[in-house]
Amino acid sequence: MPIQKFVHQPRAYAKTLVSPAEFSCLDRLVKLESHWNAKAKNPTSSAFGIFQFLNQTWKDYNFTKTSNPIAQVNYGIHYIKVRYGSACIALKWHYEHGWY
Repeated sequence: MPIQKFVHQPRAYAKTLVSPAEFSCLDRLVKLESHWNAKAKNPTSSAFGIFQFLNQTWKDYNFTKTSNPIAQVNYGIHYIKVRYGSACIALKWHYEHGWY
């Protein structure tokens, strides 16, 4: 299935990349952060995009800051896997600390 089909459907695209159990956690986490809005901005920090990466996160992980939802989903899933191991662990961290 061509990626272009998902440009306006980042949630549907993410669902193709992870298991159903993992997606359930990922979906809850992203709804807490941005509601799947690739242009979401936090007015009190530099947090931006679907996964609400801070400017330092974009830099630390060598991600190109972009409003492209497909790129953001790829970056976000990679970040979660590297930092937490899974979206369910990241979600648990978010519930415990108010951020991930």
